[in-house]
Amino acid sequence: MGTRLYESFGVFAAFEFASADTPFRDASSTDDPSTWVNSYFRNMLGLNFFLEKFGAYAGMDLFSKNGFFSTAAGSGRKTIGVTYRAYKGLTLSLDFSASAGPGIGVNYLLPLKGLK
Repeated sequence: MGTRLYESFGVFAAFEFASADTPFRDASSTDDPSTWVNSYFRNMLGLNFFLEKFGAYAGMDLFSKNGFFSTAAGSGRKTIGVTYRAYKGLTLSLDFSASAGPGIGVNYLLPLKGLK
């Protein structure tokens, strides 16, 4: 979800949760399968920019277990992507993250008034 703050610029927040029946390796795991996890949570914050119906965004995980402020600088999920405004706040997005690979999203822009 996201909103415009000033003219074409805004902020976004994305929450991700995934789980699996068998453990998988994440950024905090080692080669030892006993350290692998069976679920993860990420909360990403970032900036977005729109020109009419198309936009771009970039963000990173700041506060979760592997987030920027919880581990060494430079770690945590980072994403960059493009967005298409489909209908009344509903957007479709394509993004890429080095740690999670490509992604497709259906998002909603909150109708808040921008900063003056």
